[in-house]
Amino acid sequence: MKTRDTLKQDLLKHYETMEPQGFYQYDGFVHSGSDDVMPPDADDDALSKAITHELMCGSTVRVLVTAGTTEEDALRLLKKIRVWIKKDGFAFHREALARKEVGLDDEVCPRCGAAMQATHNPLCQSRDGTPTALTDEEVRKALAELEAGGAVAEEEISL
Repeated sequence: MKTRDTLKQDLLKHYETMEPQGFYQYDGFVHSGSDDVMPPDADDDALSKAITHELMCGSTVRVLVTAGTTEEDALRLLKKIRVWIKKDGFAFHREALARKEVGLDDEVCPRCGAAMQATHNPLCQSRDGTPTALTDEEVRKALAELEAGGAVAEEEISL
């Protein structure tokens, strides 16, 4: 059995041979507290989506489930992600393409316009990369007002 350090070294050695590949990323979270940045739904779950780059071979669809997650939680979150994709498709990617005319390899955030691997505007994401509770439209509106030299009142932004 490999130690954690040996496994990490093996993975890093393997990843340095890989090329970055773009992915649509959907994350589901089972919440246990009320201080989370993403507001939970009626089941105390939260979802997020992003366009990201990873150093791994891309299958058409890959599902990674954290060890210790219950089957019930995994299936519930997968169902919610399925509904989200069915409802919205990959609209968030198309919006970014329409705004910046870039491809997946040099994608920008559809919410704040930052390069996906760069630091995003605090209205868009917290420092740890967690999206704020603002909708895409609220983020774009607030940033447009700031760019135009206007101030955005805190009560207009439901953080």
